[in-house]
Amino acid sequence: MGMAIPTGLWALTILIGVATTVLIVAARGRFARMPPGQKAWRVIEDWVCIFLVVGMLAAAALQVVTRYAFADSVSIVWTEEFLRLLLVWGVLWGATIVQREDDHICMSVVHDLLPERFGWMIRLAGDVIVFGCLGLIFWYGCENSANLFGIYTTSLGLPVAAFALAMPIASGLMIAFTGANFIRRLRHGARRAFWSRAER
Repeated sequence: MGMAIPTGLWALTILIGVATTVLIVAARGRFARMPPGQKAWRVIEDWVCIFLVVGMLAAAALQVVTRYAFADSVSIVWTEEFLRLLLVWGVLWGATIVQREDDHICMSVVHDLLPERFGWMIRLAGDVIVFGCLGLIFWYGCENSANLFGIYTTSLGLPVAAFALAMPIASGLMIAFTGANFIRRLRHGARRAFWSRAER
């Protein structure tokens, strides 16, 4: 069994959650024109994103203040580990957002130089390769997370799996977004083929 989760961590997490919710409510106009399904997901996505960023800022600020201003009287040992946890989740959560928007960095020079039909086929092939790689990451991420549930972090009192779970969750979401991008590309290519045949 691991140690108990520090009370200060519970308090900070609740404060971050409240601050995040206030920011989401303040920015609700951003979601106003979205379809209901998309709106629900974007609210969740943005809430998690803001929570992670605000959490990293709060943990870093708390660490600096206690280390340099109150070093003799206050010791909060879990801030560094909490910051690392949020950073891991933040990086992978950001990757899922970029995957949803189909905006990851890619070498597009060959794609841009080819005729449109061949470029489209390369993008589809790329989606299939990405899908396969993410499938492997998801599988091994699940295995790794399951193996780490019995090991606990030094200061947070959480299973080490709290870090490892970011991998299968993020890769699972990216698989879904890759599938959606693949279908969207197929439909777009089919529409263009239909109109080019109709114009002949």
